[in-house]
Amino acid sequence: RPVDGAYWSLQVELFFYVCIFTLYKLNLLKHIKPVLILWLSLAFIQFSLNSHGYLDQLPDWLHMGVKIFKIAGVLVWIHLFALGMIIYRRMKDGHYQWPWDIPIVALCLAYAYMDHDGQYLALVVGLLAVFGVLAQGWLKHISIRPLVFLGTISYSLYLIHQNISYVVMRELYKVSSNASLNLLIALSMAILIASGIT
Repeated sequence: RPVDGAYWSLQVELFFYVCIFTLYKLNLLKHIKPVLILWLSLAFIQFSLNSHGYLDQLPDWLHMGVKIFKIAGVLVWIHLFALGMIIYRRMKDGHYQWPWDIPIVALCLAYAYMDHDGQYLALVVGLLAVFGVLAQGWLKHISIRPLVFLGTISYSLYLIHQNISYVVMRELYKVSSNASLNLLIALSMAILIASGIT
C-alpha cells in the first residue's frame, strides 16, 4: 500500500535523474537540446502507439522497454522537465537559445494538449509564463521573508504534508466540526514539522 499518495512524483524524479546521469556519463549533456527533441519525439511515438493499440504488437523486448519508461514517467512527464530545463538555462546563461527552444516549447505544449486536454495545456502555459517572468528577473520584489521561508521548507513540507495533515484533521474533527479551523491547524502543524525537519 502506498505510504503517501503525494510520493508518486518521487519515482518520476528519480528515473529522470537516472536518465540525466546517463546522459552525463555519455557526455551528451552538452547536446541536451537535440536530445530533448528526440526524447519528446519518443513520447509522441509512445502516445501514438498506445492510443492506437499498437503497443502490444511490438516485440517483447521493445514492448518491455517502452513499458518501463512509461511506468517510470520519463516519457509522460518529459514535457515538464524540458520546459524546466529551458527556464533554468535562461536563468543561468541570461538568454534563451531560440533556434532550439522554439521547437522544444512547441513540442512540449503540443504533447501537453494531446496527452491531457485544453485545461491542462492552459495550466502549463500559465506556469511557463510565471517561470518565464521569474527567469527575466521581474519578480525580485516578491523575494520577501515569508515566501523565502516557505521556499526553504517546501521540499520537507511536500514529503510530510499529506499523511500528517490527514491524521491531525481526523483527530480535530472529533472535537470540532469547523473545517476551516481544522485545516488551518493542520497546515500550521505541517509547516512547523517541516521547519523542524529542514
